[in-house]
Amino acid sequence: MPNKAPADIIEQNLRIDNSFPFLVLVSGSGEESIHVESHRHAYYELLYFANGEAEQVVGDRRFHCGAGDIVIIDKDTYHETHCDRADGALVLVFQFMPAFLGLSRQQSLFESQHLAPFWNERQAEFYHIPGEWTLAGKLADICLRIYNEYNGEAPGHQLYCKAYLYEFIACLARGYAYYDEAIRPRDHLLDPFFAYMEAHENEEIGMDAAARMCSMSYAHFSRTFKRVMGMNFKAYMDSARIRAAEDLIVFHGYNVSEAALAAGFANVASFTRLYKRVRHFSPGTLKKAKSAKKQTK
Repeated sequence: MPNKAPADIIEQNLRIDNSFPFLVLVSGSGEESIHVESHRHAYYELLYFANGEAEQVVGDRRFHCGAGDIVIIDKDTYHETHCDRADGALVLVFQFMPAFLGLSRQQSLFESQHLAPFWNERQAEFYHIPGEWTLAGKLADICLRIYNEYNGEAPGHQLYCKAYLYEFIACLARGYAYYDEAIRPRDHLLDPFFAYMEAHENEEIGMDAAARMCSMSYAHFSRTFKRVMGMNFKAYMDSARIRAAEDLIVFHGYNVSEAALAAGFANVASFTRLYKRVRHFSPGTLKKAKSAKKQTK
C-alpha cells in the first residue's frame, strides 16, 4: 500500500533538538491559503508538494509548484511560499541542521562531496525538482517514508530518518549523474585535502600545498579538482571562507573586521569586495539583521 500524506496536521514551529536536529511538519491543509513571507535560517529545508499548487521563491528564482514537485532550500537562502485557498496546497516540510548529516555549520548542502560535482552546472535544477523528473517519484516516496517514520516514533525511527535522508541525497546525485552524457569518474584523489580541511576549519591553504597533500602536480590537481568538484580551487576556497566568516558573525558575535581576519582574509576590504560579489549584499547586513531580530524578541 503506498504511503499517504495526511491532510489534518497544521504547521508547527521549529523545535530542533540538538540530539536529533531534524523536524518534519505539514504546511497547509489542502483547504486553506499559505503565505510564508521571505525569510532565511541556519538549517536546510526540503519541501514536498503532496497536493495542490503554490508559487515558491528560492533566492532570485521563482517556481510554480504542483503535486509531486520537490523544492530544496539551502541554509541561509531567502525563500517564500504563496498559495491561494483555491489551489489547496499541502506541503510536507523537512528541516534539519547541518550536524544531522555530519556537515559543518558553514557548509552548503549542495557543496557536500556527493552533490558538489553537479552544483555549478545545474543550480536552478537543484532548487526545484518537477514531478515529471526521472527520479522524482522515487524522491517523493523517500519523503513519505521519512514522514511516516518520523511521526510513527517507533524504536529506531531517528536512525531510519537519517538513513532515508542519505538515500534522498544519493538518489539525487545519481539522477544528475545519469543526466550527464557520461557519469563523472568516481575517485578519492582529493580525500587528503578534504580530510585536512575538516580538521583545520578556517585555515588558509594554497593550491600548491593542497596538491602536495594529494601527491599531485599543481596542474594535475587543478584539473582534477575542477572535474570532481565542478568549480575551480579558488572559487571553492572563497566560498568556504565566506561561510566561515558568516558563521563567526551570526553565531559567535564577531564584528565584520574580526570575522574577516579569523576566516583567513588579508583585510576587511578584500572580504567585503568578495562578499558583495558573491552574496550581492554587504556583510554588514548580517550584523544588522541579527540586531533587528534580537529587538523583536
